[in-house]
Amino acid sequence: MHTPRIAKVGLNNGTIEQFGSPDEVFYKPKTLFVAHFLNTENVLKGKIIHTFGNKVTIQINDIMLKIFTLLKLSEGDQVTVCIRPGAIHLSTHRIQPGRNVFTGVVESIHPIGRDLETKVLVTLHEVLKIRISRIVAKELGLTHGMQVNLSIDEAFVHLIPIV
Repeated sequence: MHTPRIAKVGLNNGTIEQFGSPDEVFYKPKTLFVAHFLNTENVLKGKIIHTFGNKVTIQINDIMLKIFTLLKLSEGDQVTVCIRPGAIHLSTHRIQPGRNVFTGVVESIHPIGRDLETKVLVTLHEVLKIRISRIVAKELGLTHGMQVNLSIDEAFVHLIPIV
């Protein structure tokens, strides 16, 4: 019988912050400490502006993000929004307008191992980090200052309530 591995995130002033499987801890940090400890690159402050069942609309400065969550949240609640760079899809082609689709401008491109970390300015107040392969970046002709289109996979957006 296979026993799942248990991840334990380091001590924060003598307190273990989170127990769970490695995937659970990595993709669904329960606290801001865990998110930072595991290097979640896109950590944004937001406010719930609309709820409908398990669907919520979050305002992050000038960005409106719509996601599904099992958390019990109310309009006006403050949340930390965690988005892994791999959950953001980048394209130089027009993306059909819709849920969690944005335009932005490439601010920087840096090698990170075999991939590239691309920072995209989506509003005056928000920069999102996206990780793409060097091959994809070359095929897209990605350059600094280029306008791009982004879509965020809502399944990989994680919320941490601010209490």
